[in-house]
Amino acid sequence: MVYLVLLNAVAHIVAAVLWREYNPGLWTALALFVPVGTLALFEIARVPDVEPIHHVVGLAVGIAIHAAIVVYTRGRAAKVVRQLIT
Repeated sequence: MVYLVLLNAVAHIVAAVLWREYNPGLWTALALFVPVGTLALFEIARVPDVEPIHHVVGLAVGIAIHAAIVVYTRGRAAKVVRQLIT
C-alpha cells in the first residue's frame, strides 16, 4: 500500500509538471500522499523483518496496479470516443 500511495503521488506530480496544469489528485498527493507515504515507508523500513525483497515486491505491485489503471482508463476512454463518433 505504501508504494501504491507514493507512486500515485509521483504520477500526479509528474503529470502536473509535464502538462503544466492542475489535475485531480494533485493537492491530495502533495498534502497527504507524499508526507504520510514517506513517513509510512520509513516506519516500515525500520521493522527488523522487512528485507529489500519486500520493498521490491511492494514497488512492483504498485507499478502493476498503476499500469492496470492506465490500460483500463485508456481503453474505456477510447470506447467512449468511439461511441460519440458513431
